[in-house]
Amino acid sequence: MRKRTILAVAATLAVGATPAAARPPDTFSGTCTGLEGYASWPEQNLTVVPVDMLMRAHLSGGACSGTLNGREVESVPATARAELRGPQSCSAGATSGRFTFALAGRRITGRMTYRRISSRVTARWEGDGGGSALVLVHARVGPVDEPVGLDEALRRCAGTGLDRMPIFLDRMTTTPTLSG
Repeated sequence: MRKRTILAVAATLAVGATPAAARPPDTFSGTCTGLEGYASWPEQNLTVVPVDMLMRAHLSGGACSGTLNGREVESVPATARAELRGPQSCSAGATSGRFTFALAGRRITGRMTYRRISSRVTARWEGDGGGSALVLVHARVGPVDEPVGLDEALRRCAGTGLDRMPIFLDRMTTTPTLSG
């Protein structure tokens, strides 16, 4: 067994490979707009009564421009996922948890704080490798967005609740970079 380990290390050194752990974290500096997706509450529906619960969010598409690992990118689609816990109701939420942001085959992870009043969300991403981003999102509810009409959303909030809501990322801006 020891001989195999020595041979594996020697082979790695011979080809100049570095372990994955030695790879520097991915870094993005720039902005993203237009990602679309949904938020869901898998443990229980969101209602008018504030409850400490899990929220999951998934976004994709849109356009990100800036610098990714030292290379310029322009209008590249991205994905973002978050899993957050905290008190939430249809009228407000204050949660924290983790996010994953993927862009052009690269991935950045970190801690996320989320504050929502009505359908407007302000979030902060703090990358595991440093840096941060300000994220502005809104629920797609009402006459402009129409996946869920305002009357329908209010009726469901007052009754059985919402298990899922379409969302739209208005803008994500790194301050000054996001790394992880």
